[in-house]
Formats: sequence, structure tokens, C-alpha cells
Amino acid sequence: MQVPSMLQGESLKRLAVVAAQAPVCADKFRALPDADAKKVALSKVETWKRRDEFPKELIILPGESYPSSALVDACYTLLLAPKSAAIK
Repeated sequence: MQVPSMLQGESLKRLAVVAAQAPVCADKFRALPDADAKKVALSKVETWKRRDEFPKELIILPGESYPSSALVDACYTLLLAPKSAAIK
């Protein structure tokens, strides 16, 4: 029974890292020279292709070597959420 609780702890840590990195990702995305055009493209792409619209360095968690789908989703939400939802 220790393995599931260990895995749960790791999942919570990963979620915390994603939550901390998502605003950083969104800020860096907005700072891109062509951010407005990229944001429009991001809003039109299928869910499973969103990762391709982000520069890879924005969606890789610290200590990892591959893009994080959870970070992609969180960053996307911050970028494209309606203003009233983003303020909460």
C-alpha cells in the first residue's frame, strides 16, 4: 500500500510544479515578438496539437527533457481564458 501513496505524493509535487510554471510560461509566451499571431494560431489548433504551437523551452518542466502536456494545458488556459476567469 505504500506505493500508491508514494505515487500520489509525486503527482501532487508535479502538479505544484506545473501550477508554478504555468504563469511563467504564459508571461514568456506573451513576450514573444509574434505573440498575438501565435495566440490566434493556438486558439484554432486541435487540443492534441497545442504543444506544437509553443516554443519547446516554455513547456519543459525543470529537470525534465520532454514537453509536459499538463504544462501545455495550464499555459494554454492562462493565455486564452476570458479576462474575468483569469482574474480569479
